[in-house]
Formats: sequence, C-alpha cells, structure tokens
Amino acid sequence: MSPAPKRNYNLHKSRRNPANNAGNYITAQVKFVSQGLIQRSGDMDLPPISPPIQAVLITEVHLGLQRSISNRLFFIAKIGVGYLLDFHQSSSTILCTGGV
Repeated sequence: MSPAPKRNYNLHKSRRNPANNAGNYITAQVKFVSQGLIQRSGDMDLPPISPPIQAVLITEVHLGLQRSISNRLFFIAKIGVGYLLDFHQSSSTILCTGGV
C-alpha cells in the first residue's frame, strides 16, 4: 500500500447522491524499495531475486476511475506513466503503470 494524494475531477453524480462515490481522479505516487525491505523475514523463505533489487525509487502519475459496487465496496482502475530511478545501477527509465 502506498499513500497518494487523489484529486477527484468528475463527481457530479456524487454531489446529487452522497451515498454514491463514483468519479474519476488523478493521483501522484512515490514508492521506494530497498534490499533491506525485501530480505528474508522470519519463517518466510523467499527465493533470491535476479537481478537483486538494491535501491529503487518509482514516481508515478495516474488517471483513474472509481465506481461503487455496494456501500462499502468499490471498483478502482488506474493507468499512468512512471519514472524509475535505480540508485545502485545509476540508471533510470520511463515506464507504463496501471492497476485494478
């Protein structure tokens, strides 16, 4: 889970019916992953990762939609673009991101 500020830009349905949280949004997200965060922990025996992850920073911007399935259940889908910076390899790349 990565906290991200979310700006809704299409909530005309929600304003008419407060129980409906359907709308579209734009969000930005920053994630950092280091080797210390993914090492073996307790009884979990994780296989080695190839190539090993050292220190990676991912910055993403998404466009998404949120639809109400029930009062407490939502369908959320997002697509966007991200920038990955690998501190160990001193490299970077632009990548497509998404999620459901």
